[in-house]
Amino acid sequence: MNQAALLNKLHHIFEKSGRDFSQLLGQFAGNQIATFNAIQQAAVTAANAQNLANSIYGTSNPIVVQVGGTTIGVTGRIINGVLNIGTAFPIP
Repeated sequence: MNQAALLNKLHHIFEKSGRDFSQLLGQFAGNQIATFNAIQQAAVTAANAQNLANSIYGTSNPIVVQVGGTTIGVTGRIINGVLNIGTAFPIP
């Protein structure tokens, strides 16, 4: 992912109205890239553990992960075993 695409994705995930990632971001010293990497790693681990097939995961069927005590829904696509995160959102 190029720098511009990464910055856009970080903005979409962490700065979208109604999404409160403040507690989780605090665990990563406010670093959105480190927080995103932790979410991505947890989602990849979950997808592998669940043998998730090539498919699209949306808000109605997200990959649900725990990162730093926060439950997160992750949407996106798995193509040829590679997870491409569309977005992520905290689940209360």
